[in-house]
Amino acid sequence: MVLAAYAPVVQRLRDAECGVVIVSTSSAAYAARFVSRLGFASPGTMVHDGKRATHRALGLRSSVYASLVMPFRRHLKTFGTRAVREALRVSLVNATAGHGSSWQQGGTFVLHHAEAHTGEVRCGWAWREEYPGDWRPVEQVLAEGLGIQGVSPISYQERLA
Repeated sequence: MVLAAYAPVVQRLRDAECGVVIVSTSSAAYAARFVSRLGFASPGTMVHDGKRATHRALGLRSSVYASLVMPFRRHLKTFGTRAVREALRVSLVNATAGHGSSWQQGGTFVLHHAEAHTGEVRCGWAWREEYPGDWRPVEQVLAEGLGIQGVSPISYQERLA
């Protein structure tokens, strides 16, 4: 889960006056339960977009193939069969009413306001996932997207544990 990887850098983001917005396709009730069970503080504010208008506007993919087949092809060597099977099990168990779209791919975007949080908003950096777990390393997002240098690599495997 990519949110876990951002927990160690929350203060660096705050120091850079960077807010994090998480767009959820689930219901508000499901999202609240999800956040309450994270085991760490959410790195940002969660907003709800059950109709996925934000995802369409940002050009994010929605694909059954990318969601079911690509994780096996891409993550088997990295995480092993046990982890990939567990991810599939969790995906199927969580596919309940209010869960949102299981096939929607996400992304990471750095948005800039033209004038002190007013006026035009432009996208300064973007990463669109091709499949679940196609995450850009946090230290690269901070360096490339925000100009925050010197962030130590954060292991997704360790954070997922």
